[in-house]
Amino acid sequence: MRRFLYILPFLVFMAVACGQDSMGDDPVEYPMPEPDEYGSLRGFRDIHSLIKVNYRYHDCSTQGMAIHGDYAFVFSNKGWCRIYNLKKKTLACETILESSSDDNHANTAQFGSSYAVDGDSFPLIYVSECYGKGHCFVERFDGKDFHLHQTISCWFTVTDWFVDKDGKRLLALQTESTKGMSIYLFPLPDPSVPEVTLTEEDLLGKWHYEFDYRHIIQGGVCGRGNLLIAYGYADTDRGVHVIDLSSGKLVEMDLSDSLNEEPEDVDFYGNSLLLLVNSTNGIYEIMKLLP
Repeated sequence: MRRFLYILPFLVFMAVACGQDSMGDDPVEYPMPEPDEYGSLRGFRDIHSLIKVNYRYHDCSTQGMAIHGDYAFVFSNKGWCRIYNLKKKTLACETILESSSDDNHANTAQFGSSYAVDGDSFPLIYVSECYGKGHCFVERFDGKDFHLHQTISCWFTVTDWFVDKDGKRLLALQTESTKGMSIYLFPLPDPSVPEVTLTEEDLLGKWHYEFDYRHIIQGGVCGRGNLLIAYGYADTDRGVHVIDLSSGKLVEMDLSDSLNEEPEDVDFYGNSLLLLVNSTNGIYEIMKLLP
């Protein structure tokens, strides 16, 4: 777990042109607190709302979130997307996934490391359908619109997909009713292949975790050597599963006493860990990370 507390170099800031915002400012710099003020596995400290996000959009609930540079891509059920400038705390753009459908819950989203077109400001983004057949939709954002670039499926229905950029792996999470979850590890598919179906022959490994309904799975992200998965509802236990990407060991970070809203997705932003919740409080800053 030690690697979780050490920040890797900040993502290279990229600029795009979209709608109301120039998207061209320098990335934010956070003041660094004393070591004993950092968040720890005992819980979250200094939790506060970073930006307000209406949890209903086109009458759809807030779901996944992915961050690149100063921009948070906030997804809603059916594939609606709002893009926020985290530095200015303003709405920069509104759009929709090309893979939008009633089955696309957009439960979690993460940016990969590959670009569809040289010169693009944002890498390809991986979005979990969650409903239906549980596809992973890989989309390109051109600064205004999304374009479906690749569709990934598996021999079983996948709840959530996660991109391990450092390990060049794609993780498929399958929930198993009240029995917990299993995470299947695959090589990251070549993004130039439009349609990919993963089979048992592609499997690199599998981790299984048993816990009850109170740990219902939400969105997550790979980074700093770990997979972080938000879990719970407003009326259940709430927190973040932290899974070591080398060993598969899981540690729970409980936020039940710190947060009343439903956690939806997490991602890194500079020296902070951000959490999207399904309420008008929107995006919380929940932890500082050691440099």
